[in-house]
Amino acid sequence: GMAVEAEILPEKMDDFLKCIKQNAEGSRAEAGCLQFDVIKSRDNPNLFFCYELWKDFAAFSLHKEQPHFKLWDEFKKTGTKSDEENRGVLCHSRR
Repeated sequence: GMAVEAEILPEKMDDFLKCIKQNAEGSRAEAGCLQFDVIKSRDNPNLFFCYELWKDFAAFSLHKEQPHFKLWDEFKKTGTKSDEENRGVLCHSRR
């Protein structure tokens, strides 16, 4: 799975909401996507968390080539507080 944390610039919130909606819907439609959740922080209205679960690493790699992922990849360059502050953690499970 993948957990991502991003703080959105307030002036970019409308663009973010459109972008993340497209990314979430597109991701959920991918054959290898088992789960894609977007969660807004209770304490900070500009802080969001995404939790993604993929069938395998190949599915995750394919996801990163999709147009809806590329929208997010471009957005985070100018729409988040700092690209360095966006944190992503790749989690592995042993089944």
